[in-house]
Amino acid sequence: MILRRLSVENIRNHRRTEREFPGSGVLLWGENGAGKTALLESIAMLCTSKSFVTSTDKHLIANGAEFAKVRGEFLSDGGSVYTVDLTMPTNGRKKLLLNNANISSVDLVGTFPLVYLAPQFRTITAGGPSERRTFLDTVLSQASHSYLTDLVEYRRALKQRNALLSEQERGRSTLRELTETWTHSLARLGARIARHRLAFVDGFSPVFTSVYSRIAPDAEVPSLSYSSEVLSCYTAEEPQAALMEAYQARFESDYVRKTTTLGIHRDDLEMQIDGMDVRASASQGQHKSLLTALKIAEYSYLNEKVDEQPLLLLDDVFSELDELRLQRILSIVSEVGQTFITSANENVRDFLPTAWDKYLALKVRDGQVVESVVHS
Repeated sequence: MILRRLSVENIRNHRRTEREFPGSGVLLWGENGAGKTALLESIAMLCTSKSFVTSTDKHLIANGAEFAKVRGEFLSDGGSVYTVDLTMPTNGRKKLLLNNANISSVDLVGTFPLVYLAPQFRTITAGGPSERRTFLDTVLSQASHSYLTDLVEYRRALKQRNALLSEQERGRSTLRELTETWTHSLARLGARIARHRLAFVDGFSPVFTSVYSRIAPDAEVPSLSYSSEVLSCYTAEEPQAALMEAYQARFESDYVRKTTTLGIHRDDLEMQIDGMDVRASASQGQHKSLLTALKIAEYSYLNEKVDEQPLLLLDDVFSELDELRLQRILSIVSEVGQTFITSANENVRDFLPTAWDKYLALKVRDGQVVESVVHS
């Protein structure tokens, strides 16, 4: 799949930008704040309905504008053409269209698979468990619509159960009865989600390790493991029944804390280097290499699992890399499909893969694309 055309209106400092793109590589270069990341955000919204920088749509809309629009034209691997339109008013709900038909954000996810890497994603390797759960859910939701559906339903059940637990005036026995339905949902959905995550990590780990060895061949060996209290609570034969017993045994603690203390919303993707926790032992360079390896391995996983070759977005990820690692990463990137790279340094083009038939270099300044050169 490739993005053939992008149209952006009132996204951050872009009042109106339209570009056509080749099927291989695109370099967006310019000073910090020029509007490079805004273009990648726009692409991400066409694929997921969300920005990877902010969770608040209003922050994306240009100052003084009443709305923002993004439109993209995709060419599928099978030769079909699709258009996606996203409109965000300053007041009101955003609207999504696929080939001029209304769709939901849930329906969009996975239709145009996407992998993106940006500096703020360092929290995946250095932050808390929630950041790594988000990584798991982002990958699996694009690969499996049933996983995304289960996840959305699980989050709704969790929200409802926690809301009831906060109503302490109802008393213990009443709350135990009222939360029963939501507890059943958490047990049923949690069992499925945990198994899905575990299977993913088992299959994903060798790919991740292999990619890391290409980026840093002389470095230590990393490893991934899925840590889940949910999995420790049930047997393979009767997972839902066993989980219900665990939830019931935990009810007193939940009542006191006014929140659900058991579930897949508390699990973690543990990362180690030579048996040591990455968060405590990894250097800045190791964090950078680990994160890059995770994202490239994510691309490999999605490329195998979905019908369309994913897009790859690399936002200012080369500024802290030495020349050797930059060359290694770009060599790997040359093996994938359409890639969008941003950089504040035009010299990055000197390291772009010679394996690309041609790439488009665009200069971005003050929310405008002011120069373009096609390199062969």
